[in-house]
Amino acid sequence: MRQTTVDVGKNGLTFEPNLLIEPKGTVVSFQFNPKNHSVIQSSFDKPCVPLSGGFSSGSIPVATSPSGVEFAYTIDRDTPIWFYCGQTTGNHCQSGMVGAINAYVFSLPSPFNHPTP
Repeated sequence: MRQTTVDVGKNGLTFEPNLLIEPKGTVVSFQFNPKNHSVIQSSFDKPCVPLSGGFSSGSIPVATSPSGVEFAYTIDRDTPIWFYCGQTTGNHCQSGMVGAINAYVFSLPSPFNHPTP
């Protein structure tokens, strides 16, 4: 089984990396860092609104880094998957704490960092 890691909040209001290109079946391990973050599935059109029926880690408060706390999501499709941090103190999503899986659009706006093929 293929697995990849995303650091949540390691360097501020970020997912690192914030853009993944991975095949269906890959397990994405979201590793949480202080203080309080979440990973919630959304849509391109509404990046800071939970997607009905989508995944959610719930709020994950941690005090140390690395915390050892993770949320695992298995990629279940080949189409783009969008996610964000739902922490409202500090407006994490509105401040750019968003990410995507398999968003094969090369004109993604900032703050997406494009992986090198």
